[in-house]
Amino acid sequence: SDVATILSASLGEHIVESVICLALLILLLVVRKPLSRRYAEMSKRVGRLSTDNIGLTIASLAIIAVRVLPLPFLLFSISWFLYNASQPTVFSETVARGLLITTPFFYNLLLFRALSRPGGVFSVHFGWKDKTLEIVRRQLHRLAIIGAPLVFATAILFLSESQSDRGTLGRMIFFALMLFLASVVKQILHPKTGLVAAHYQKNPESWAAKLRWTWFAMGVGLPLVLGVVSFLGFLYTSTILVGLLVNTFWRVLSLIIIYLVILRWLALARRKLALQIALREREARRAEKLSDHDEDDADGPPAVAEVPLDLDEVDQQSRKLLRLGMIIVALVVGWQIWADVLPAFSFLNEVALWTQTATIDGIETVLPVTAADVLLALLVIVLTVIASRNIPGLMQMLILQRLTLAPGSRYAINTLARYVIVTIGTITVLNLIGWNWSQIQW
Repeated sequence: SDVATILSASLGEHIVESVICLALLILLLVVRKPLSRRYAEMSKRVGRLSTDNIGLTIASLAIIAVRVLPLPFLLFSISWFLYNASQPTVFSETVARGLLITTPFFYNLLLFRALSRPGGVFSVHFGWKDKTLEIVRRQLHRLAIIGAPLVFATAILFLSESQSDRGTLGRMIFFALMLFLASVVKQILHPKTGLVAAHYQKNPESWAAKLRWTWFAMGVGLPLVLGVVSFLGFLYTSTILVGLLVNTFWRVLSLIIIYLVILRWLALARRKLALQIALREREARRAEKLSDHDEDDADGPPAVAEVPLDLDEVDQQSRKLLRLGMIIVALVVGWQIWADVLPAFSFLNEVALWTQTATIDGIETVLPVTAADVLLALLVIVLTVIASRNIPGLMQMLILQRLTLAPGSRYAINTLARYVIVTIGTITVLNLIGWNWSQIQW
């Protein structure tokens, strides 16, 4: 009742903000039906050769993101008005901060649940099977109904100034949340009935499939271990780690969606390229038939046949580059999230292997080349090799198909692109290990 009173008073104190929030909420509710109709119209165009394009996927994702926004926006507004009340209480501020923590979690649940519905983006645009989507929807629904309230309760108790709330009830609620998360992970990662079961059956010899029970044990065991650790007196550490794990989970899902969008873009480009090749071959056969009727047998240089483009190789090269790019982005994102918790890796910057002389502001300075620099140089070498081997496929798929070029010109462009990548990679590696441009410019 105190929270409701403070919320009502804050709404009266912030008239302009109240009107703006109410108008935005009404707008979000009003546009839901038009957006649903627009989404249905666009879904009918997906899969058709003449109408399908990547813009339909991006627009559909944007529509779903707006459609699930009203309830999270309402929770965020309540949090804002409670936090900015002129006479807040300790409990009202705690509730405001708890809502602020829970709202992004709840919004992500609603978003991915909407994406996995029958006729949703995962089904229509990415071709996910109904059995897989049913598993996803069921677990996301459980998280929205049970998980979100547990997250809110954990946040309130953790933020409470009462030592007894954090020490006793907080540990119990946190342990209940960990048990629940373990049950959700169990349903998703189970090697026989979970979300990844089909992948394991399709690729039984892959290293991921061979270690499937290891991933399952780690996924289910980690929340349970954190729950036990909280009872051993490390509640703060456990909650921080859970927050980072949840943040990592949502980032991974976002990267998966980006990966699927780019993969679909490449698939559409491949289909368009295959159509262009088929049309050119048909025109070539038609021209050949016309030349057969030509009675002029004048001597001339033999025609040079164009080497057909291997679409499978092009597609494979493009996918390799895409996977490499996503792995690099995932590593960078993961490092940004966990860098403060894993300070031990910073010792690599302290291990000096040799020194180099560099000119800084006109003054020659001796700088160390550390173990971190060498590891980074090795990573650049690997990236350079992979990129130089696979860049022709990506260029052919996305750039060269739009240009009318002879086979020799295409080969020359691909070769120059490889030279540029190798040159940039070589210079980068040499700079990292202590050979600057003034030393290697010959």
